[in-house]
Amino acid sequence: RRRDFLKAWLQRRAYRRAVRAADVLVFNSRYVQAAYRANAGREEKRGLVVYQAADDATRARAAAASDVPRKPGQILCVSVMAPHKNAETLVRALREVRATRPAAHLVFAGSWPDPAYERKIRGLVAALDLGSAVEFAGFVARERLDRLYAESRVFCLMSRCESFGIPAIEAQLFGTPVVSSTVCAIPEICGAGGLFRDPDDVAGVAAALRTLLADEPEWRRLSAAALANAARFSWTECSRPLVDLVEEWSRLWP
Repeated sequence: RRRDFLKAWLQRRAYRRAVRAADVLVFNSRYVQAAYRANAGREEKRGLVVYQAADDATRARAAAASDVPRKPGQILCVSVMAPHKNAETLVRALREVRATRPAAHLVFAGSWPDPAYERKIRGLVAALDLGSAVEFAGFVARERLDRLYAESRVFCLMSRCESFGIPAIEAQLFGTPVVSSTVCAIPEICGAGGLFRDPDDVAGVAAALRTLLADEPEWRRLSAAALANAARFSWTECSRPLVDLVEEWSRLWP
């Protein structure tokens, strides 16, 4: 669409200007850093990757929810569900999973800003006869969201573009392994606590989901890895590159 083309053109122009003009550019992932470089056609003068931290209150609530029982077949997707979030692949993968795991079910938690896209996904759910297996929860309050993270067996978001992935890290705080896309920042962020597949590989996504729903030793391994990975994202650790930069500048300009 013309509006999307114009928006993309303006973004690329802003990238080029920022890379040329800034003494330091701060990125929230290496994925975003690479995107800026690709759009600008050059590297920044100096770049810092400063990851976002998980909220301390969420971390505390996750620790307190460690005894919440898991729902064996529950797959959770948390996001603002714009078209680039690629809900189609997840829905199609769910149908394949249910061929051998009929109790598998999916919860979409988050708003749908594009009504046409929501209609498309609801239509796909109906066409695949998954109406009883998919819940469109919409925006949920924090208490319900925490419960969903704690009780779900797996978090899945097959986004085509994700600059970071706070919901994926929040899921890992609750010990919930992640299945996500290879083409966004989530593999970089979630590390060993997840399984990653091409966003168009429905069979591959279904296999990853099936593993986490059915293979208890593998689920426990990835759950432990998710918890260990999420521990990296504290404000103390994530702010360190910026603190070091400020200290460097304070020595240069006391």
